[in-house]
Amino acid sequence: NTVYVVYYYTLDFYSLFLISMSEPEHLKNSVVKKDGFSFCFNQAACSSCGARCCRGNSGNIWVNSNDIYNICKLLGVNQIDGLRLFFQKRENQYTIREQLNDRNDYRCIFLNNLNLCSIYDARPSQCRTYPFWDHFKMDIDGLVKECKGVQKL
Repeated sequence: NTVYVVYYYTLDFYSLFLISMSEPEHLKNSVVKKDGFSFCFNQAACSSCGARCCRGNSGNIWVNSNDIYNICKLLGVNQIDGLRLFFQKRENQYTIREQLNDRNDYRCIFLNNLNLCSIYDARPSQCRTYPFWDHFKMDIDGLVKECKGVQKL
């Protein structure tokens, strides 16, 4: 395993977390199809796309209490500190914090400098189900531009 150092900026201090990661075997040459969707998704493309789904315009990655618990457990942080460090409340729900980079783009705070997800094993359900979101049924062309792993059927 490779150890990556990930810095998370918070309003009051920097926190340093060491996270051990390796590319999961199931991502290699795995094409997924789901009923009701007119596209398929090659998960192997994730290793070379630069994480376009995790950066760009500001957005919301909604998390539920199980997501928060799993992320905090993976990072070795209690949930009270985790809520303050990694999440923010919007529209009466919690979402993962974003960072504004020097190109005026936003990125998920869990996206490391190698454009890999530092919480991959505990990523929220919204991330786990990407790109099979209902709104992409109506915007397949936009999805194909964003995600090089998506192919129309």
